[in-house]
Amino acid sequence: MADREHGMAYVPRLIKPVRTIGRRRFDFSRQVAVMAIINRTTHSFYDVGVTFELRKAVEAAEKAVADGADWLDISGVPFLNGPDVGADEELDRVIPLVEAVRECTDGVISIDTFRPDVARHAIASGADVINDTSGLRDLAMADLAAESGASLVITHSLAPPRTPLPRPSYSDVVVEVAEFLRSRAELAISRGCARSRSSPTPDMTSIRTRITPWN
Repeated sequence: MADREHGMAYVPRLIKPVRTIGRRRFDFSRQVAVMAIINRTTHSFYDVGVTFELRKAVEAAEKAVADGADWLDISGVPFLNGPDVGADEELDRVIPLVEAVRECTDGVISIDTFRPDVARHAIASGADVINDTSGLRDLAMADLAAESGASLVITHSLAPPRTPLPRPSYSDVVVEVAEFLRSRAELAISRGCARSRSSPTPDMTSIRTRITPWN
């Protein structure tokens, strides 16, 4: 958003710009963190299964690190509706990758999942961040973040994971998404998560449809 009077870009106030995430320290008033997404799925909207094979996923992660990525986000199940992927299969997909990536970088590793048990195993294997794509539909995810000390990313979601998304309908999309994320962040904090380790995010992939333009 531009400041029309001064011709400058609008930058929202950062509550806590300096943060330690995993093994890295960031000052977000001076820098951005570059994230690489590594999906071990056969039908991801992002890479259409290119990194489904473990070797390919590890190679992609190593290249991302070499290219300067600060953060690697690892997923084994798409959020959107599709073929069933059970918890055991999700673990088989993500845990070997988390372990391999942890060996090659001190960068941030997040586990993109809506299952607390998968997140727990990923943290034990070296992940630093829980990227909860369900918007804390399962409060066990917040409890796990509080218990483990992992950072928590909370994503806006209109529907439960792996289900058809409803047609988006908002009176004011910015206000309503912001309020959803604010309430979810406060809920996480009330469950024991540190405010400095909770990061709400408006994920466009979980709320858009072909009839919703994002310009």
